Amino acid sequence: MAGACSAVANDAEGQRAALSAWLSALSLSYLAAAYEVGVRQTDAYLGPAVGPARWLSLSALGVGLGGGALLGRRLLVRAARRGELLVRASVLLSAACSGSAFAWFWAFQTPIAFVPVALCVPCAVGLAAGFSLGALASACAVSFRELQLLKLVLSPMPALLALGLLLVASVGLSYLGLLRAAPALGLLIAGLASLTPRFHEYLSDAEAPSTAPATVALMFGALAFGAAQSLVPARLLAGYPSEIVWANVQRPELVVISAQNTFELFEAGQLRLTSADSYRYAESLVHPLLSSTGPRRRVLVLGASAGFVEREVLRYPEVQELVSVSELSTSSWARSLWPGAATGDALADPRLRMVHAEVLPWLEQSGRTFDRILVSLPGPGTHLEGKHYTRYFYERVAQHLAEAGALSVQATSQAALPATFASIRASLVAAGLTTVAYEAPVPLLGALSFLIASKSGATFRIATERIPQGLRYLDAAAIARGLSLGARTGAAAKASTLDQQSVVETWHREQEALGH
Repeated sequence: MAGACSAVANDAEGQRAALSAWLSALSLSYLAAAYEVGVRQTDAYLGPAVGPARWLSLSALGVGLGGGALLGRRLLVRAARRGELLVRASVLLSAACSGSAFAWFWAFQTPIAFVPVALCVPCAVGLAAGFSLGALASACAVSFRELQLLKLVLSPMPALLALGLLLVASVGLSYLGLLRAAPALGLLIAGLASLTPRFHEYLSDAEAPSTAPATVALMFGALAFGAAQSLVPARLLAGYPSEIVWANVQRPELVVISAQNTFELFEAGQLRLTSADSYRYAESLVHPLLSSTGPRRRVLVLGASAGFVEREVLRYPEVQELVSVSELSTSSWARSLWPGAATGDALADPRLRMVHAEVLPWLEQSGRTFDRILVSLPGPGTHLEGKHYTRYFYERVAQHLAEAGALSVQATSQAALPATFASIRASLVAAGLTTVAYEAPVPLLGALSFLIASKSGATFRIATERIPQGLRYLDAAAIARGLSLGARTGAAAKASTLDQQSVVETWHREQEALGH
């Protein structure tokens, strides 16, 4: 008899501990869902201050949590089957959490939908999380009091264990990335909801609730988790210093991260533009070239410029035609939240023609000539990008240059990568071009160097009086300062060729010396 009583007591104690763990995990998962969507995702997309004020989204989350908690408590009191209501509330939260990251991702590419998503998604998740918390607290109030679960939850060891698990989960979610963290939480909530039938007696239910809704939520979360791989492959996560908010994983890859209160665009793994200073890069590439003497009716841009470079070119009314050639189809990115808001209607200008083609084959096949050519391509990090820094490439570019024309090349940094810069300059000279260098400080990109090149014997002079009004950074003084910095004498270098891309080896050697 004593043994039987002891077994019953142990079984009751085990059930009591299991119930305590389930209630604690379920409550924390609700709060984690609200934090992930209402705080972490909001910080990533609204931190760079390109959408509605961040406090509006946080207010929407708070209103949702408060309203949901009141509604959940009231409905649970009237519910005939409390376990069923709790399962359905958890399932709704799981589904909302699993889909939230995709809503943000889609809204980034669709600026017209960004404000509704920024307000509605945190409110919806807050409402579902608050409803679930209110229902759970009301449903288990009697159990907590009668079984003294609060004392068990707050005892030192379980509290420390819960805190440790919470920290581990927080770090794990940060490594999963935005598109995976929310579906992972959705899966966790759905999995915990599927355990509700085991504890239905403590909810004062006569029969166990159905687990079918939780099973559907688990399937939806698994699909969402898998879909994240097609949008942001797992191999990308470790290669970037902060949260990836958008990606186009064609080669070379375009990736946008949210860091340092800015959006940052990476192309082929290299930082190319930031929302804080993209205007400086575009103005520095375009205006010293287009403000020079000579015609500027036909202009060619080589590289994915997302509308920033094109916008600066189209400031000149003399420009009659602008052709922008990019290996990537960047329309979805160029019209997204950041460039779309910054470049306005530049991409809709009838003078602009976008061409989706590989740059070098297009140059080899086209017979057009241009007054001005702007080269804005990723640095020579691999031989794939390195071919755009060879004598052969610049010879093909020169063939498309009018006799009185000129071109501008972003040539890494003479200050940070002097040997790479010298190799690029030597390749331009080997292609029969005369060069002028200048530098521009771009805060998040560093001191960038540019080379303006023209055919040997052609007259070239920067005419600062031709710079258009309304620029945010560049003026006559900035150009003069940049030319004086670019006039430094560098070391001799040999030209890079297609079969011997010395510029690539030089790039890597200098990057390693800088600790990159």
